Amino acid sequence: MRFAPLKEHERFWEIAKDVLLARTGPGRFAKTGPKLDSFKAAYGTVLFYEDQHVVAQTKERFLTYAENIEPWSEHSSGMHQMNSWVALEAEGFGANLQHYNPIIDENVQAEFHFSKDWKLRSQLVWGADG
Repeated sequence: MRFAPLKEHERFWEIAKDVLLARTGPGRFAKTGPKLDSFKAAYGTVLFYEDQHVVAQTKERFLTYAENIEPWSEHSSGMHQMNSWVALEAEGFGANLQHYNPIIDENVQAEFHFSKDWKLRSQLVWGADG
């Protein structure tokens, strides 16, 4: 999990806009652009990653359970996402979970210098409720 300061939060959504515009073209992007602008206008974004190197090492260490390690890793990530969302809501913030991965992954990794072993799972956008 990584909490992006405002500048990084805004840059993240600019990257998403650039990638989606290039993939969809201006016509189809007309509906998507305002939605992405609303995410950019939020207070922040939590990026949830899974370290695939750690997942692979865990599979090697626990051969009996190797086939279950990847699903369990995803379950764990989902629980962290849900708990973060609930915690933000409990503090009076609105939140929503987005999944613009994997189409933005390469650009985000290059911009923020994240490890290539990290797999982006979701983006939790949060801000004022209502």
